[in-house]
Amino acid sequence: MKIPSVLRQPRFHLLIPALACLAITAVVYWSVRHASFVWDDELFLHNSSAIRYGDAWMHVMFKAILDSTNYFRPLGMAFFAIQARVFDVNPGPMHLVSLALHLLNVALVGVLTAQVTSRLAKSHVSAVLLAIVMLLYGLHPLLIEAVAWIACQFELLATGFMLLGMLCHLRLRQGTMRNIAVSTCFFAAAMSKESAVAFPLLLITFDWLLPVPATETDVESRHPRSRIRQLWIEYICVLAAGVLYLVLRGKGLAGVVHDTSALPMFSWERLQLVCNAYVTYWKVSLWPMVGLGPLHVATAGQFASTTWESLAIDALAIAIVAFGAAMWLRRKPIGALIAAFTVALLPVLHIVPVTFDDSVYHDRWAMTPLAFACSFIPSVIARINWRFTSRRLAQIVVYPVIVAWLLLAIVNIRVTLPLWANDQQLWRWAVRMNPTSTLAQNNLLSAYLANDDLANAASLVKEMLADPEPCANCMLNIASFSIQEGNAHDAELALERAGRDMRSHPAKGNRIPQFIVLTGDLRRMKHDLPGAIAAYRDAIKLDPALPEAYPHLAVALIDNGQLDQARRIGNTALPRLAPDRRSAWRKSLDKALTVAREQRPTSSSTP
Repeated sequence: MKIPSVLRQPRFHLLIPALACLAITAVVYWSVRHASFVWDDELFLHNSSAIRYGDAWMHVMFKAILDSTNYFRPLGMAFFAIQARVFDVNPGPMHLVSLALHLLNVALVGVLTAQVTSRLAKSHVSAVLLAIVMLLYGLHPLLIEAVAWIACQFELLATGFMLLGMLCHLRLRQGTMRNIAVSTCFFAAAMSKESAVAFPLLLITFDWLLPVPATETDVESRHPRSRIRQLWIEYICVLAAGVLYLVLRGKGLAGVVHDTSALPMFSWERLQLVCNAYVTYWKVSLWPMVGLGPLHVATAGQFASTTWESLAIDALAIAIVAFGAAMWLRRKPIGALIAAFTVALLPVLHIVPVTFDDSVYHDRWAMTPLAFACSFIPSVIARINWRFTSRRLAQIVVYPVIVAWLLLAIVNIRVTLPLWANDQQLWRWAVRMNPTSTLAQNNLLSAYLANDDLANAASLVKEMLADPEPCANCMLNIASFSIQEGNAHDAELALERAGRDMRSHPAKGNRIPQFIVLTGDLRRMKHDLPGAIAAYRDAIKLDPALPEAYPHLAVALIDNGQLDQARRIGNTALPRLAPDRRSAWRKSLDKALTVAREQRPTSSSTP
């Protein structure tokens, strides 16, 4: 087979186009530096003092995070703790860190593409194809969420370590160094995000397809089975790294897996869910110009019924997997592309009955599958029988299509980035897409309350109160709104419903400190100052990193005439509050103490 000239340029021609691709990606995403904290960013970066004050982060990083008993990401949490302290919880620099991680991953995809192409096509990848691959990945609209949402640094880190591990696996010749490097990268990826579990399978996927470098002349060693046998020590090291991760995970979470789904693993409904998610990822990967968003929630019973459409989706999913497996076993690049995409998707296809998200799919979950699949694109092109293909036709049709796709992707990024700029815009968008989503409604209510937009909050509260099965978080937000409005009746009702929901769902126990603080607020509204003070102290004892409990306790102590204690607690609150709230709290505390002293009755002598 004659390799097209577009694949035969030497490597030193690749540096300038690679840098140009990184520059284009950076320019397209540069406006992200002005974005604020959104979604979980507010919860664990801005509102909680655990990772930005004292040494609490060392205890938090090895525990469950983000309202889930299944999320164990110590390396990611440590990385956030460093940023929170260096940047003083300023979102702008943290967004630029996310962009830098994305650019690094784009560069790693380029290097991996060059390495894979040199093995499969027996030639260096051309500057044109390398640029296409890097731009397809760097400007793929499915990755907007990962760049615009700081909390997605978990995904960015895991993907980066997996790409680096694969490059070490392919490039390093010295066995001991390779074994240490690959297993260390896998361990780091797993400590960043659980989806790294796919990495060992990706190693096997690549090893079966890729021949050894030409420097190894032993013919027998070139066979994929022999290659895999030669790497058994590396596989054992990777397995050992995985076992170490599971031990740490089990110790930190008091068990490896929690919150198993009620939907059985071997059921028709789960099969339809898996097939639907798999086909959807292919669809949005090829044409991501529509359907983006923070949530993609399935309606109740959506996959329980069988329709002609659902059967067609099931058949298509099975056909793609079967075709990919057959081509992979025959060591065809197209099979490797499909196999790599599929294997990297396995952790997020809902195959294992573990409850980790209500969405059928998320845009960001395609990050790792896209990265590894993109590395095979030039090799797939190289296997086209160019003798029967008009190169002129390819230049006239294929390249304009690619350019048009990239231009649409850039427009999509520029239009979508502002929707991720702040919580109100994000959750208004999410509610428009998912009007019945409790999560979207609750997060929009949180955004309204954070911005003191009580008028919009009031109309949303009416809708949420009509829900016969409200979530605990929703009721806590409604209680907070009702307390601000002075409505003790609705606040009490919301707290009672929240408590009932938390008692029936023990996994939501991390909301108990917030529940206790709001209980203290309600008692203070009813002029039960001793009860309010006791509640605030209980919340602090339960979660010392909860910053809002300290100001509330200080205010209650002022109302109760305990001014010295109030000042001490108020000063304790300062370093725990987010930097943008400290000045206002200091002024508010000083003013309240001054007013309380002026109103304190003075003793007079009796003649």
